[in-house]
Amino acid sequence: MFELEELFRDHAQTQFVVVTIPTNLAVAESKRLVSALQQQDVLVEKVIVNQVFDGENTKQDYVKRLASSQQKHLAEIEGVANNAGVQVVKIPYFDSEVQTIYGLRAMGQMIMK
Repeated sequence: MFELEELFRDHAQTQFVVVTIPTNLAVAESKRLVSALQQQDVLVEKVIVNQVFDGENTKQDYVKRLASSQQKHLAEIEGVANNAGVQVVKIPYFDSEVQTIYGLRAMGQMIMK
């Protein structure tokens, strides 16, 4: 167990990437996770926020309301991340599940920007 703890704290070999969605509960859990990891000296460099709606390019009221709600949660996670020196990467909501190698590569490129 001690070796595993050492590995987690070795910034040259290990980092955690927190993945969340822009909802109240998920953001609260992610904030606690980032804080707990940093208190244990575990490197956290990115928070990936998945399934983000773009309310600007739609005429549907439901999507606009959903995007507006997400913006509040995104602002909260971005504030915490900025204070912690962590990058936030937003992944848009796709209308179908990403499954193929091509879809995964495209998503990987978004994450690695």
